[in-house]
Amino acid sequence: MQKVISGDLVQVTCASSLEDGTPVDTQSDRKNPIWIKAGEKRKLQSLGMAVIGMGVGEKKRVSVPPEQGFGGHDPELIFACEKAALPEDAAVGAFITMENEGQEMEAMIKGFEGDQAILDANHPYAGQTLVVDLKVLAIKK
Repeated sequence: MQKVISGDLVQVTCASSLEDGTPVDTQSDRKNPIWIKAGEKRKLQSLGMAVIGMGVGEKKRVSVPPEQGFGGHDPELIFACEKAALPEDAAVGAFITMENEGQEMEAMIKGFEGDQAILDANHPYAGQTLVVDLKVLAIKK
């Protein structure tokens, strides 16, 4: 059986969840496989390393720490703004797009305190370990 080596392109399905089982992605239906480069050290480098040595049809569960997934939770990305600056129908839990120093960013409304809104621009899964179930579908040398 052909095994994945560093540098191979590998087609996989992956279903991601948090450690408590909460689903994270839309890949879990396995209808949209993705290609990753074995050994590649990108944001989800654990996956590129995890496929090395696997063969077509093999499955593996991989734990991805926050620094290789959605990053750590940064308290500096939690801030207040004037409630009046938000859309009229803004509610707790809603995401809004705003501009900060010339760049667009998305933030979740965490709550309201008087005339202030508390926003969190961290990724919703920041600081959490991901659990990814991989299945190798194809290998290109």
